[in-house]
Amino acid sequence: MTQIFSKSTTYLQPGAYPELTFNRGCKIVGALQSIGEGGISVYHQHGGDLVRQIGTGYFGCRNPDGTFSLERFLETVAAANVKMLAIKLSQSAKPGLGGLLPAHKASAEIAAARGVRIVLARAVTPPFTI
Repeated sequence: MTQIFSKSTTYLQPGAYPELTFNRGCKIVGALQSIGEGGISVYHQHGGDLVRQIGTGYFGCRNPDGTFSLERFLETVAAANVKMLAIKLSQSAKPGLGGLLPAHKASAEIAAARGVRIVLARAVTPPFTI
């Protein structure tokens, strides 16, 4: 049985060394890394198998208008070692609001992984539109 380790970070720190190290470690021990709903970053692509989570923000698989993009989803899954998909149906800690990317966490790396513009705050669309 394959172990699943959940060590997803809300945001990437400069260099993202912990995330990169965790991905490589999962490869060594044959575990899956649950990356959370923030999208697949370059730090998640070092040989470890991934659990790709999709939340209501569709980060990493969205169109510029915020709707779900099947094409982008398939591109990102094909480019990484995604072995499992997890769909996050709601934001239980923030009911009715969705997630929020605070200004101090916005960076070019985050924007690239999530497929969004760098903004001071990003409210996540609460309901799924698929």
